[in-house]
Amino acid sequence: MRRKIRTPPLFIFATVIAFSVLSLFLSRLFLHSSRRPLPTTTKLSLPHLHLLDDAADVDDVNLLLDRRRHRFNHLNYDSSVLLPDSELLLLLLPSPAPADFSGEDLFCVFHNQETSPAKPVGKSSFKCEVPESLRRLRRIFRPVLTNFPPEAPVELISPEATQVVMRWSFLVYESLSTETDVILFVKGVNNRQGGGRSVDSLRCVFSSADGVNGVAVRTNATHSFQEVIRCKHPDEPSVRRLVSNGGVSGNRIRVSLEILDYGRQRSRGKPVNVPSVAYYTSVRTLAGDGKKSLLCACTMVNNVAKFLKEWVMYHSHVGVERFILYDNDSSDDLFNVVDELNNNNNNNNGSPSSSSSNVVNYKVDVVSWPWPKAQEAGFSHSAMYAKSSCTWMMYMDVDEFVFSPSWMNSSRPSTNMITSLLPNASSSISSTTLINSSSTSNTSNIGQVMIKCLDFGPSGRKTHPKEGVMQGYTCRRRGDERHKSMVKLEAIDDSLGNVVHHFELKKGFKGRTVGVKDGVVNHYKYQAWSEFKAKFRRRVSTFVVDWTEEGSLKSKDRTPGLGFEALEPEGWANQFCEVKDDRLNRVSRGWFGYNCSTSGEVRMAWQD
Repeated sequence: MRRKIRTPPLFIFATVIAFSVLSLFLSRLFLHSSRRPLPTTTKLSLPHLHLLDDAADVDDVNLLLDRRRHRFNHLNYDSSVLLPDSELLLLLLPSPAPADFSGEDLFCVFHNQETSPAKPVGKSSFKCEVPESLRRLRRIFRPVLTNFPPEAPVELISPEATQVVMRWSFLVYESLSTETDVILFVKGVNNRQGGGRSVDSLRCVFSSADGVNGVAVRTNATHSFQEVIRCKHPDEPSVRRLVSNGGVSGNRIRVSLEILDYGRQRSRGKPVNVPSVAYYTSVRTLAGDGKKSLLCACTMVNNVAKFLKEWVMYHSHVGVERFILYDNDSSDDLFNVVDELNNNNNNNNGSPSSSSSNVVNYKVDVVSWPWPKAQEAGFSHSAMYAKSSCTWMMYMDVDEFVFSPSWMNSSRPSTNMITSLLPNASSSISSTTLINSSSTSNTSNIGQVMIKCLDFGPSGRKTHPKEGVMQGYTCRRRGDERHKSMVKLEAIDDSLGNVVHHFELKKGFKGRTVGVKDGVVNHYKYQAWSEFKAKFRRRVSTFVVDWTEEGSLKSKDRTPGLGFEALEPEGWANQFCEVKDDRLNRVSRGWFGYNCSTSGEVRMAWQD
């Protein structure tokens, strides 16, 4: 019998491999030859600093793109940053969204064709959630921002979809130029509340915004504290060289930070560049009308529109001339309320200031600050941004109201009430403490005035009082707690260091604490549960642990009796009620209340 011929296994294996390689080659050839560019409005003028390390990765991503023809528009954006909680921030800087996209529903389309709604954040950025399927990836690619319906097929743009988003944990996120230097706000370089990396190891790097010409100018750092790095300006010839050497789109210059001794093994002794979304700009300050305000107020806000009128109207009538709101991702009616306040000056809705001698004008400015847990940096920014327009700055939240027991005798508010607490304003004001001072006689070197807080509880309330917090909450804890401050901006230390409640001062300046008989801050801290539970979302301070995390259990920022979830404790409405205190309730009702002609009830000036 004739022997049956057997095919060697090695030959079979080699044949399969050869056939697979040939098939892959032909399929790639077909795919690449069939791709045609789709006309689109998107033109990325500023590619990311972080491109993929290897061209093969880019090719692999391109193979994932389902490039089917569909008519839609893309909204060009500058940078993308991956924030905590798998949120992606898309920055339209330096210009807001064009009018063509106003009122439209926008979506983020990721490289795997998954989508998520893009929600506006202020006027110059959007946020969208990263799909679950992509959250564990080491690198997430930039999505397309578009107005196409989510059920429709979409063609993705290769240059956009093959760029990696930056991560919030290590980033230069803002810059501010002053007359003498440039200030960078940097996450992930100085992680301790009370210190910073040596300036000898830091340099600011100025380069073309589009990154194509390879030209860079470096200047030495002069200060490094918390998230603030200050550097010298580049000289004029260097700036001209950056602009004229080609590649700078619209004369924009990117500014970043270089760390000379990063210390990690992966740096291999080489300088490490911190990724950046910040630009080097001309000197920017708060717009003024030629008159410098004696006292301004600054606060960081998130969805406080329904509280804002009460806070602004009250403090305007007792002496605050201007308000600077750092908007931290508000999604409510903030801008409409601000416009209403600014546009309705001299229309006081029955408030006591309606007489010609007491008319006040509301001045409210909004600064976009979408960065999470960056309150201290925001306050540092405000100290320089508003320095030319404000002499003193009051740092206070919208649930905090300055009050002096001496105001109980006044039938009307006066615009010199709060300023009477400032140095040299009134000899009758007594200080309980003069920090770092052996004498209270010299007040010319007082750079900071601190006022103690009284913490109010829910006062039996289960819903937000429509008349406002001053009318709604009248029961508080017995002792005073933390303090809030009014700071002389020229007295702030060049490091701009602060711990939310107060700033570091320059050598030669001192702080004073006002006695509780002269002034307090009514802090409506523990409100009705429907309002209070929002605090579980995220604490805005850089160095304060979020309430959902098991850490810093003895911190005064924590609330006694609460766990790590937003679950209402039993009897919440009656907690923190040790002292009945309706002083500001009665004063504000007399100053701002008026009888409604139709119902006869007393309404407050800020009620809609």
